[in-house]
Amino acid sequence: MSNRLRYILIATLAALVALFVVDLSHADVSTMLRPADVRTVAVSPDGKHLAMVRSKDLGDQLVIFRRPDMTVATGANSSVGERFTRITWANNNLVLIEPAFDRGAAVTPEPTGALLALNVDQSRKRLMPGNADAAQLDTAIVSTLPNELDQILVAAHSTCDPSACGEQANFRRLVRINVATGEKQPAAPALPMPAYYVSDPSGKHLMAAGRNDDAVIVYRLSEGAWAEVTRFDPASDLGTVPLAIDRGGDVFALANKVGTAGLYEWDLASGETTELYRGADSDIDTVIKSYGGRKVLAVRSDPGYASWHYLEQGH
Repeated sequence: MSNRLRYILIATLAALVALFVVDLSHADVSTMLRPADVRTVAVSPDGKHLAMVRSKDLGDQLVIFRRPDMTVATGANSSVGERFTRITWANNNLVLIEPAFDRGAAVTPEPTGALLALNVDQSRKRLMPGNADAAQLDTAIVSTLPNELDQILVAAHSTCDPSACGEQANFRRLVRINVATGEKQPAAPALPMPAYYVSDPSGKHLMAAGRNDDAVIVYRLSEGAWAEVTRFDPASDLGTVPLAIDRGGDVFALANKVGTAGLYEWDLASGETTELYRGADSDIDTVIKSYGGRKVLAVRSDPGYASWHYLEQGH
């Protein structure tokens, strides 16, 4: 299929996934809560609502419950053949949804590039359209910017002139989106390569990691421009890559220094890393942060079973 035809197909299907809001006021809540059907659960920052994704044969259903009585506030169905792969509370009332094409039980769903929003009052909008190159997009949301409840920071696909970008004419640009109005503003210069971004909760401290033909390159935003921090050849060196930046500006990184990938605190000024946790038998695969990424709480590894390590035992 040509890129043009593929884009038309994706754009058409993305238009259909404008969130089919459904009336669940008379639904049987006990049926909705069957564990076999529930795939994702997320609690609103104020704890007053719970968003839950239920898997169905031909798509997904998102249901928002009021807590603590678990009555239904609203819900939405995906298009046929799509999944709600990730949901994120932008603030106390708005859930962000990243849909993906269902490729079958043994294949990871392919992101459409769209970003949808559903409010507890049943209003909805599409904040980003589908994109033909979204398969390269791991996740759109970089930060929910908890100090600015009407703003989020996302990585959106953009394009540039192939004469300037070479073969890699598609890239990800950091954009601030006003979730109330849909207005978009550039947040940082783009990197002309596939890259992912890491932000602190304010959106002021930014890092990125991108890959060209020869190396993985890690950058930090300094005085409005990307400055290289380090680079490594992933064929021979697993290197150090940023995972999170907390509200104090401390950088947390993933690195493989002694056999398994562990969590490290990274002093960018000196280049030194301090190990915080490393599993003896398996790599860290998930980092859990508080709302808006204000604090890193825990890490997960899988030595044959889900194993959680809390950075502070109080959590």
